[in-house]
Amino acid sequence: MTQGIEIRMGALAPSLVEQLAPHGVSHEAAEYFDQLSTAITDLLLAGVLPDAQGKKCRERLFKQIDKELHRKKLQSAGAQP
Repeated sequence: MTQGIEIRMGALAPSLVEQLAPHGVSHEAAEYFDQLSTAITDLLLAGVLPDAQGKKCRERLFKQIDKELHRKKLQSAGAQP
């Protein structure tokens, strides 16, 4: 059975560092993802990035986070990435 996790993004969401640490993501990787998320939020709030494009950016960021979580899962299972 696959366990899902909830990740929240946006101006009022907890940092991705806080959200990803319990799932084994390195501090450096989580900080990088958090910086990207903050940049997307800043661009949305400034009106530079339209909502539809912001949604696409977040979807791409979610895919990167998912890849990192999958990589960590494989490492913890003893497999080589």
